[in-house]
Amino acid sequence: MIRGFILFLFLISLPFAAAPCSFAGLEHEIEFESQSAALGTKNALALVDWFIKWRDGTGVGSIWISAYSIKNNPRSLALSHERMHNIAKIIKPINKNDVPMELHDGNPVPAHAPLFVSNRIVVVVQPACLKTNTCCPQPIKQQGNP
Repeated sequence: MIRGFILFLFLISLPFAAAPCSFAGLEHEIEFESQSAALGTKNALALVDWFIKWRDGTGVGSIWISAYSIKNNPRSLALSHERMHNIAKIIKPINKNDVPMELHDGNPVPAHAPLFVSNRIVVVVQPACLKTNTCCPQPIKQQGNP
């Protein structure tokens, strides 16, 4: 009877003891139509849903929008800028805490790279808890132990 009770306690404590600290989903990729800066309803809704889950979950400390463009191609670079600004326009009204947002276009790809690469924008959030180091459960230090 006691063995069964101890086994029961051990089994119910496993999920808590082995719970990983994961930051899956920090990135959100958006695939644009070739030569278009229009986000489209489906992509816009997915972006808003993803951002709100982070904003209302662990919180957002910063936002980073990164574009790819074809190297030495001014039209590709201009299109990447327009895409990033369109994404920023969608995030700005739902960015309740006015979290800093950075746009980066420093990802040139060679002209022979697959077309889908230059049609992709990546949005990344940094959880707010990283600033306070409270994202993951911290071990409790016993008095007298460093």
